[in-house]
Amino acid sequence: MYQLVADLSPERFTALYRALPDEMRRALDAPVSRVLNARPAFVHRQPEAIKIKALRAYLAREKDETLSAEILRAYLLGPRKALVIAFLDATGVKHEDGQVGEDANPEPAKVPEAVKALLAANEREDVRLYLRVAALQWPENKAVAAALAELG
Repeated sequence: MYQLVADLSPERFTALYRALPDEMRRALDAPVSRVLNARPAFVHRQPEAIKIKALRAYLAREKDETLSAEILRAYLLGPRKALVIAFLDATGVKHEDGQVGEDANPEPAKVPEAVKALLAANEREDVRLYLRVAALQWPENKAVAAALAELG
């Protein structure tokens, strides 16, 4: 998951950070404080641009898969939950409020239409990011990989 976050442009990373729920942004002050060598209370008062730059530096230095996955999870199941649920529903994946079970897998024949619908209702970069996560979640699903390849 680290590579997905690392591949985001600075502008896209900033947009993702801004869309995160407040509690997640507050939790991210801890790794930022390590980069800035400061207490979290000090970090909390810093401008957003400094926090974002320090967070990217932390992730690049540590290549923190767990934190990267938590950031993506908070983003996709927070402000972008409707996108995730729309894909899962359209492709026949059983889920509970966006959370899928271990044996769930999108029906390959339904993926192209689902992606078209997502693109019509969401930002292309959000759809692409979700498909990158989906391709990691379901690496054997060739339809998901093909849809991602089409988006570039």
